[in-house]
Amino acid sequence: MSDQNCFISYASEDLHIAQTLYRRLREFGLRPWMDKPPRPYHMEGLKPGELWEDRLRDVISSAKYFIPLFSKTSVQKTGYVQSEFRQALSRLAQIPAGNIFVIPVRIEECRIPSARIDGISFAQYQYYDCWHANFFDLTTYLADLEGKPATHGPRIKTDVYTAAEFLGALRPNVEIVVRNGFSLTGVDIPDNQYVFLREVFDGEEIVIQGIDNTSISGVGEPEISVSPRYATTLNFERSDGIAISGLSLGHRPDIGECLGAVLNFSDCTAIQVKDCRLFGCGTYGFELSGCNIVSIEDCDVFECSYGFFTCENVTALSLSSVEFYDSLCFDVVTAKNSSITFDGCTITNNRSRADHCKIFNTYRTNLQFSETAVDIGGFDGLGLSPGLKGVHVTRDGARWKIADETLFSSHQRKPIPSPRQREEKSDEVLIFVIDESYDRIDEYVNWDDYADEWAATDAASKIFLSRIKSEFDAEFDEANIGPGADLPAFVTVIASNVVPLIPWLMAVFFSGKPIVDNIEAWRTILSKVKPFFRRTVVLNRNGAAVLAMDAVFEDMGGMPKKVILHGYKPDYRYDDAQLVAPTEIEDPVPTLNLSMVKHVFHIEADGVSFVVAVDGSKAAVKRV
Repeated sequence: MSDQNCFISYASEDLHIAQTLYRRLREFGLRPWMDKPPRPYHMEGLKPGELWEDRLRDVISSAKYFIPLFSKTSVQKTGYVQSEFRQALSRLAQIPAGNIFVIPVRIEECRIPSARIDGISFAQYQYYDCWHANFFDLTTYLADLEGKPATHGPRIKTDVYTAAEFLGALRPNVEIVVRNGFSLTGVDIPDNQYVFLREVFDGEEIVIQGIDNTSISGVGEPEISVSPRYATTLNFERSDGIAISGLSLGHRPDIGECLGAVLNFSDCTAIQVKDCRLFGCGTYGFELSGCNIVSIEDCDVFECSYGFFTCENVTALSLSSVEFYDSLCFDVVTAKNSSITFDGCTITNNRSRADHCKIFNTYRTNLQFSETAVDIGGFDGLGLSPGLKGVHVTRDGARWKIADETLFSSHQRKPIPSPRQREEKSDEVLIFVIDESYDRIDEYVNWDDYADEWAATDAASKIFLSRIKSEFDAEFDEANIGPGADLPAFVTVIASNVVPLIPWLMAVFFSGKPIVDNIEAWRTILSKVKPFFRRTVVLNRNGAAVLAMDAVFEDMGGMPKKVILHGYKPDYRYDDAQLVAPTEIEDPVPTLNLSMVKHVFHIEADGVSFVVAVDGSKAAVKRV
């Protein structure tokens, strides 16, 4: 298929679903075409200045496969999509019998058009049903047609009764039926490439990564729980086509004692959670980051200690018949750069944990409502513009009581953390600016203007955040870099769109391979990092590497021709023992531990070896 296309035809209202199919086809090594492909493929569609009618005609006439996405919208719509349908049917009349050209796909329940051109209609052809944008079967079929069969085996069904059986069964293309409840705390991880443990402050949490077309259903609503206070019950990362139903999921300590969410999805697509009970005492019922097409249906979410859910950079989150109740909340829903629909949902019987908390705290987020009831009693308003349609607002307030020592326990009076701690990726440099207002509240606000310590702390922190945003002309997110005792900070990022060589430099440097080209790019990155040193700053491994390299350049009096990393170790920052050159390249530390470490590098430059220790924005270098 090197010179052929899968043409994706869709209604503009279904753009995000079509873009999901595009990504999936690319992942399978196929070559799709659509007019508006997703990033980073956006320049492979219609280009500026092209005559779109001519271009579409040319692509359809040369395409090997034509994939129309049928929805209730596309089958009734007039305009471009119908023109594409007609062109495909005309081309189909010229295709020899037995050759596959059109592969109809229904993305929701609808009737495929029966209109005929040259005696041919789409309704004559067998179609695929790809609900919730799960294109696993379709892409597998196309890959097989092109001689690129998938490596997974046939879809299997397996019953599980224990935590060990559950973790062992997790893999792509499997249907898992949970027959009995269990706890995931303290379970030995089986030999499974899709499951691993991640350390949290008071234990470990399970992370499920890279599974596709996997369903997890319960019989009799079995309960899956965890008990570490900081652990999320189930984490899914970089997974597509995940369906969870008929389960009760949550934490087992008393309400108000957990700082982990119930469900977390990161960089996932085509997610469905249905007929489930998500209970705290965790922070949120669910957290979403970088996800596309998520459906939460017929679920109860209750006894959470921070709010209903958080989402960031999420396309097409749909909540239908979801009830959120009996919870302690800061802002109930926190959303950034997302699109969300509520249909037949209720948010009632919840208590605000502080002054100035709202139901919705949103930034660049599109919200749509239908037959949704929200009670704002005890909160500082809805948090949205007045006159919204489809939402009924009441002011009844919570009808349940919680002891004040639970509501205002010491570990909960701290400012609300980010929905999920930002961890440094290989293609970016994170800069953590310490919240200087944390122990200097009276320099920012008047204590008498606030009802309690938490409200004053929060107000001071917001003032500091506003100042650094203006000072550096940058966006910041909240972070916590202090284990045990909170050390709040704000994090911003220098990514490859600012310095394109960041991914390449970091990948080669931390692989231990020599760098002989583009060495001056380290100084370019430093020029972007250094302005932040006017404040108290903490860096993770990538940022520390930039300072370490600059310290080597300064010691040498110029730029070397060749550098290589022999070792890296995050060391205890208060250990004043003589620096020892590390011999292995270790992983970066979690964000939560950053305030406790200094970064130690063993770097060779033009045959000279250096040990460099980076602590905050300072670097100490010596030759060895």
